[in-house]
Amino acid sequence: MATPLISIVMPAYNGAAHIRESIDSVLKQSFGDFELIVVNDGSTDDTPAIVASYADPRVRLVTQTNAGTAAARNRGLSESGSPLVALLDADDLMHPKKLEKQVAYLNAHPDIGVVGCDVQIFGSRNIAINFPGSPDAIFAAMLFESVVVNSATLMRRSCLPAGQSIYRSQFIIAEDYDFWLRLLENGVRFANLNEPLLNYRAHGEQKSSRYDAHHAEVKQIYTHWLSRLGIEASPAELQMHLDIAGFQWRPEKKFVSDMEAWLLKISRANARVGFLPQRELTDYLRSRWWSACVASKGLGRWLAFKMVSSPLYPWRRRVSRSFWKLAATAFTGRS
Repeated sequence: MATPLISIVMPAYNGAAHIRESIDSVLKQSFGDFELIVVNDGSTDDTPAIVASYADPRVRLVTQTNAGTAAARNRGLSESGSPLVALLDADDLMHPKKLEKQVAYLNAHPDIGVVGCDVQIFGSRNIAINFPGSPDAIFAAMLFESVVVNSATLMRRSCLPAGQSIYRSQFIIAEDYDFWLRLLENGVRFANLNEPLLNYRAHGEQKSSRYDAHHAEVKQIYTHWLSRLGIEASPAELQMHLDIAGFQWRPEKKFVSDMEAWLLKISRANARVGFLPQRELTDYLRSRWWSACVASKGLGRWLAFKMVSSPLYPWRRRVSRSFWKLAATAFTGRS
């Protein structure tokens, strides 16, 4: 059989509850020139039997002893040979035209190596997530957060790092964020289609220990990424960076002042080294500053003066209705 244009890699560990729905979403694609490689990562439930039940020759089952998600993705990528690669978790769902639209985009934009899309979260939560679309906006935002979702992507095989693990095993939870940043450092350009072509399944509340592990990995990634700006971040600065990424605002004068100082430190450091696109970085920093100020409006007059006197306030832009509402609340105590 000829090599298909796309290899879709799906790692699966005990995914019997949702994997059939995920595979069906792949087989319903309007673009059919693909193979689906399901890597059974040592499941103890019916996952391998469900995958084996498909008669469609495009579905291929690979089994390994349990080694974790990063190793399973690496195995699937090593088993694939197509010029384009898509990733899909075993509980997410592709929109029927996802591959068709992403293939068309890559064909029209040969400078783009990875294309993602907006997502619709479903399951324990129901919310639409819109991501930055342009390469520069994505590059700037990735200093704080991953704005590219694994299951939402289609990438060129030529972008994958040669001679090294694609997903690094030391990152158990944030392996995708680490991977995308390494591609960006290698000069790969990203884009997102601003339409929801992926349904991303949200599960119930996770254990706090998992959040702690995720935050530890992300801080490790931040340390390296910030070093590219010439910043050796302190533990307090890394925590502030994490809080900003997660919209974890504290309506306290010290927090607002420390946040402003940290955002300005990043802006000035990047202006010196030119690592990130400055205009898009400034837009991102200003948007987070504005969000924090709105969330802290109970600080009243002090906040109003702090906000409009900050270099982070967009002086040259038209003052928004939201600002005047916030200012009225701050000065009069009435909304």
